[in-house]
Amino acid sequence: VVSLAGLLVAGIGGLLLSSAVYTIPERTAPPGYTVLDGLSGQQKLAEILLREQGLSRVKSPIVITQRELNGFLAHHLEKSDRIPLNPLIVQLTPGILEIQGRTSLGRLFAGLPFSLLADYLPPSYVAQPVWVTVRGPIKHDRSRGSLEVLDFSLGTQSISPGLLSWMLGRKGQRLFNWRMPRSVERIVIEDGRVVVTTRQ
Repeated sequence: VVSLAGLLVAGIGGLLLSSAVYTIPERTAPPGYTVLDGLSGQQKLAEILLREQGLSRVKSPIVITQRELNGFLAHHLEKSDRIPLNPLIVQLTPGILEIQGRTSLGRLFAGLPFSLLADYLPPSYVAQPVWVTVRGPIKHDRSRGSLEVLDFSLGTQSISPGLLSWMLGRKGQRLFNWRMPRSVERIVIEDGRVVVTTRQ
């Protein structure tokens, strides 16, 4: 156990010394959107819940654009304690959801043993801002949805996705797992949009 802890501390120490961790990725500007895009995204997400309750007669697929999704997140979720990223940027490419945002190492190191290590780091390191990027497909069943993280990076430094769950801890992992309305039958990520098909 002591040897494993020593290797972990050495590995994290080497990671924190890498300038790539603090390098700002090329894509950090959110896609253009307006307040109306955010309202439109909110209405489309509300439509899913209305169908869940049997309060909507509309049956056609719900198409949420990248602009609408980013507008909704910017105005409703960006300051939530559950999402420690500011700004929060979503990119949609065929089959892949990419989430990118800025946070601090202190907020990122929420799970064991990283939270213990954070207590021994200089305050300047703990408060150091870093850019987080995660990419992967969305998986879902009749009651749960999740993002299967295939790629994870801090700044421009690629890191094993398996370490992300350790860093965030149990509470942080809820960011990538959510309750899925049972009315949702299929979610398809296309270029710049998400198509949600509900059960008839």
